[in-house]
Amino acid sequence: MKLRYFIIIGIIYIVCICGFLFYTQHVDYTITSIAGKAVHISMPIALWIAIILVVLFIIALIFMTSNKIAQTLKRLRYKREYAKLLAQINTQSLGGHTKTLSFSTDEFKSLSLILARFSFKPLLNSQASGNAHIDALFDSLHSLQTEGSLKDTKLNLDVHNVFYEKYLIASLKNGSKKPLDVLNMSYPDVDLSKAYLQAWEEMIKDSKKESKDITKTLSQSTPKMDYEIAKMLFTKSIEGSLELSHDSMLKILSLYNFNAKEFFNLVDSLLSSLTPGNINFYLSIFEEALKKNENMTIGYIYLLLEIGKSSEAKDFISHYPKGHFPIFEAYLELKDKRYNLKSFFEPFSTHNVNIPNEPPVITATIVPTLELPLKDV
Repeated sequence: MKLRYFIIIGIIYIVCICGFLFYTQHVDYTITSIAGKAVHISMPIALWIAIILVVLFIIALIFMTSNKIAQTLKRLRYKREYAKLLAQINTQSLGGHTKTLSFSTDEFKSLSLILARFSFKPLLNSQASGNAHIDALFDSLHSLQTEGSLKDTKLNLDVHNVFYEKYLIASLKNGSKKPLDVLNMSYPDVDLSKAYLQAWEEMIKDSKKESKDITKTLSQSTPKMDYEIAKMLFTKSIEGSLELSHDSMLKILSLYNFNAKEFFNLVDSLLSSLTPGNINFYLSIFEEALKKNENMTIGYIYLLLEIGKSSEAKDFISHYPKGHFPIFEAYLELKDKRYNLKSFFEPFSTHNVNIPNEPPVITATIVPTLELPLKDV
């Protein structure tokens, strides 16, 4: 029973009982001794009963009030501990590791320790819980998953969370995170390659020339560079949407150690954008990078042949033992029959090429200086 109802009912009860006795019992009752001492107290019976009922009512009221206060304090303590447990669930659902929490009740403490042994994965299509904070979190994660947009810019996802990379990408797009800050992140056990690519794209989209941030990023000891990033930078450079210096292009090639197939695919993807006006610039870059990465040899010869520099390709191959590049040698033998060079590499297989243990001694450096046609006539 609520306390206010008890007070109202108690007062009504006392008034009714005392009123009934007052009108039905007109006899006084006298007390002449209390605890062995002589006294003389005379009052109507109704008043004596009223005093007894009031005393009992006050005792009951004190008991119920103290119980109400105890229940309120207990409920507040449960709410605080429930909030702690909810915060633990929230942290674990974001991929974080919660600290050991202190609880005053054994039940909450035990439940917290049990939950700490599990890893939570949000079920985005599940029914709403009714908890505003948790449901808002699920809405944000659902937007990340389906739209790639970030509703809550203060979302504190752990780096190991399955949504973290999408969170970084969305943060870069809406400007809440800076590209340079993302590229400075280092988590060796987490694949954030798509986020790094997005950071590069955000960094260069508003600047055609090489910005200070690009130069600063490339000058780092371990900048984030992979095949997709290198390909994107080379593509934008060749297309003319980004002006990178000769040294920066060499730095990109040195930061990512291309294997033979990757460099071949890079060259093949760039062929359509090469022109007589820029081909010599990129040939000089590739030639210099070849000194540090022998894996680029196949792609380089392929590029020479595709742009019509067959004599340069023959001269380059001549510095290696005969039979070292059987694919290119076969193509050059059959070139007059107009075979497509790309067909010799489908599927691409580096097993067809022997990579020597010692690099060959090249007595002459190929430095293309003439504006040759892109295709032999």
